[in-house]
Amino acid sequence: MTISISDVYRCYLRQIYNYGKMDSLTEYVATRFVEHQKGVYPPTIEGLVTWIAALHSTFSDLKITISELVETGDRIWSRLLMEGRQIKDFMGIEAAGKYFNIDVIEECRFHDFRIVEHWGVFDRFALLQQINSGQKLVLPFGGVS
Repeated sequence: MTISISDVYRCYLRQIYNYGKMDSLTEYVATRFVEHQKGVYPPTIEGLVTWIAALHSTFSDLKITISELVETGDRIWSRLLMEGRQIKDFMGIEAAGKYFNIDVIEECRFHDFRIVEHWGVFDRFALLQQINSGQKLVLPFGGVS
């Protein structure tokens, strides 16, 4: 049986994000990993560990489901659904136990069946709208939600 980078990516999402098994991270992510997603600092495997730990401590029942997945050469492109429940303050919004589900778009480059680069964008605005508990969100273009 041949294993593809799509198989590795699916396992990565399930083990690391859905199950929180951070001790297996280096099975999926190279030590020379480079993160291009805004907000993950430092842009290394250490920053990724911090980011994922923050997600798990802020949102319970965190789950990622693959909506679409394309493998081409050494890259994966995916559209994901991320869902969970806010249990800690996030971006100035007090935790109220609200459930959320948002879209995430990712690109990963692989080498030797490990992720060496990652680009990601998650719908922060939809997340803020869904977890908001009546606080007015001031929008950057002058509106209020």
